Amino acid sequence: MARFRAKQLTMAPGARGQSQVHREARAPLIILLTVTGTVLLIACANIANLLLARGAGRAAEMAVRLSIGATRAQLVRQLLTESVMLALLGAGLGMLVAKWTLDLIATLVPPEAAALVAFKLDPTMLGFAAVLAVATGLVFGLFPALHSTKPELAATLKNQAGQPSGAKAAKRFRATLATVQIAMSMALLAPAGLFAMSLVNISRVDLGIRTDHLVTFSVAPS
Repeated sequence: MARFRAKQLTMAPGARGQSQVHREARAPLIILLTVTGTVLLIACANIANLLLARGAGRAAEMAVRLSIGATRAQLVRQLLTESVMLALLGAGLGMLVAKWTLDLIATLVPPEAAALVAFKLDPTMLGFAAVLAVATGLVFGLFPALHSTKPELAATLKNQAGQPSGAKAAKRFRATLATVQIAMSMALLAPAGLFAMSLVNISRVDLGIRTDHLVTFSVAPS
């Protein structure tokens, strides 16, 4: 009775009912989101490097446009628009792959589980993906756009240098991006290897029953 009276009652939000799924899935989903964000940063660093290289090849074009009256702000807006369109195209392809993946998962899970989970793309998630694509296109396209619209007009128009000014800064920036890519890739490879080892170890555990051609099973309490 003393232990009963000393016990504390904790009030918890009941908006999601009594299910514990959201609590149990919280940590795996955070890990998955972190890995996804890291892969996104690696891809964005790679694209920024490619945009810098492409901008160096368009130095003559930028010089001609500046010489005939275009302002730098107009050229930056054009290059940022190209970067955002590239990001949106990538997001669209990603959504298409996600739809195919969900359809594949729906065919693999048992019918009971498929009836409980809606395997579809949520409109909120689509909006989030669109906003994220625009943000990444602007952020990772800004430096290449600023660098590409600052050429040495006289040298470029004479087909001598053909390189934007600030080439050293661009070289350092590209080296930094490459270093970040390698570091993030190694940071992903290490846990991926450990995860693969864990899957191998789990597959070797003796469950005490034959699991050949077995998908689900039930146990009668009686």
